[in-house]
Amino acid sequence: LPRWIAPGWFFSWMTNSPELLATLDRYYLWLVPALLLGSAAFIYDGIFLGLTESSILRNAMIVSLLLGFLPVAYPGLLARDNDWLWVAMSTFMFTRAATLAVGMWYLRRRFAREWAT
Repeated sequence: LPRWIAPGWFFSWMTNSPELLATLDRYYLWLVPALLLGSAAFIYDGIFLGLTESSILRNAMIVSLLLGFLPVAYPGLLARDNDWLWVAMSTFMFTRAATLAVGMWYLRRRFAREWAT
């Protein structure tokens, strides 16, 4: 990805710590998938919270933790590698968005049945 997605001057607005800026320079590319995948999951969060369907949110979080985050984060923990943690976060957000999309499909079917009667 090109450097213009998250240039150094953008991060320097948030901090003046040289150590933090060096770390941000190393990991800034991981922000793109984490934020893009996370935004889909957070949109679904808002929908399900507004519909007061917290059980779907809870179940999606548990499935995402067990299938999306832990299987990827554990090898990263053993390897002591931050890149693995970013991959785990991205897969967690992807799994959350996917499970909430399935929950939306389920909810639409349930509402269609209720409104048809």
